[in-house]
Amino acid sequence: MVLFCDDVYDVDQEGYELLFSLMPFYRKKRISRYAKYEDRVLGVTSYALLKYVMHLMGIPEGDIEMGPYGKPYFKGNPVYFNISHTSNAIACAVEPSEVGVDIQNNIREYERIAKRVCTPSEIEKIRSDAFPIQYFTKLWTLKESYVKCIGTGIWDHISQIDFSTFDTEWGRLHGYYFTCKSSEEYCLSVCSKDGKADIQKIGVGDLLKQII
Repeated sequence: MVLFCDDVYDVDQEGYELLFSLMPFYRKKRISRYAKYEDRVLGVTSYALLKYVMHLMGIPEGDIEMGPYGKPYFKGNPVYFNISHTSNAIACAVEPSEVGVDIQNNIREYERIAKRVCTPSEIEKIRSDAFPIQYFTKLWTLKESYVKCIGTGIWDHISQIDFSTFDTEWGRLHGYYFTCKSSEEYCLSVCSKDGKADIQKIGVGDLLKQII
């Protein structure tokens, strides 16, 4: 299951303090180090979203540890999770097998980045697309979700992984299943082993009501 929220900064001071109070000590300590209030809001909302997804799936929470390439997982719990955020939006994926999620605001200055991370076929598709900004952002999130799912730190070789044939919102490629959801502001992509991801949207106000 994947839940995403695109109105994170609507959390007021009271809501922030309530979410902060519900967090375990080690996460409070980490978030308290953030200099910007916006980053602290993203931190508490990310944890609340993860907690709520696991509640919906009937999964008990466990201690979070990091794998050798920095991918988080629950110690002793046979489920996998991944979190991504961009500006005012957060996405959280929880699956019974490896999963990667990426949400990204549309990347307007994409030309320089595309030369580094895209294959020749992808660059050709970007140039011919009626909405190149949105198309590049989709490619970016597909690649990010893939790297985060396999969790082996192969970002240096991502320009060799081609998604130019991925022209739908859901499909199988490179041995994994990909699901995409786009808007005028951002794109959300999920990579998993099991199949099409169930993507649902929740407002931050509703999230607060469910968590509290």
